[in-house]
Amino acid sequence: MADLTYLPPERPRPEPPGGATRPSVRVDTGAFPRVAARIDLDERLLAGTCGIDGPELRVGAEDLDLLLLAAAERFGAGAGVLRRQAVLALGLLDADPARERLRELALSPFEHHQVRLHALAALGPDRAREVAERLREDPDEAVRDRATRIADGTAPERPPVPAVVPVDRRGAPDGRGADGHDGHRCCCAC
Repeated sequence: MADLTYLPPERPRPEPPGGATRPSVRVDTGAFPRVAARIDLDERLLAGTCGIDGPELRVGAEDLDLLLLAAAERFGAGAGVLRRQAVLALGLLDADPARERLRELALSPFEHHQVRLHALAALGPDRAREVAERLREDPDEAVRDRATRIADGTAPERPPVPAVVPVDRRGAPDGRGADGHDGHRCCCAC
């Protein structure tokens, strides 16, 4: 065990104005309709992240501008998941700006390969085949492999969804797994 006498004394910390704790502040987004719309969209996008029992994602033409924005954002807490979901949601819209953005994302070597793969999937089989021809020589192995399979017609129409992972029930008196789950969970442990 370490001898704590060798550690220097902790410096005093100044007390923040108003005290060390404060009550939470709830913001009424009624005065900010764009903020409320983005919060609603983000909640819908995140609700669809479970491949086992999540709700079907529903987006409309009124969501196009916010989806284009979410698909362009690269940083922030949870931005990766939101961004990939926004990319998939763009594929549900029948709009030229959505298709063009998906094409740009799939072809950009500066994007993360997961974003590019999601953009390819969201384009749909026919449009993805056109883009895939240009990606056969891509430097990213995952993108190159998926593009080759799409171009050759050997890729499944939809990318695989998470599978159900069985839970070990041995020794659990109530029949639940050792981790407390009721016998199944998806690969993301949700």
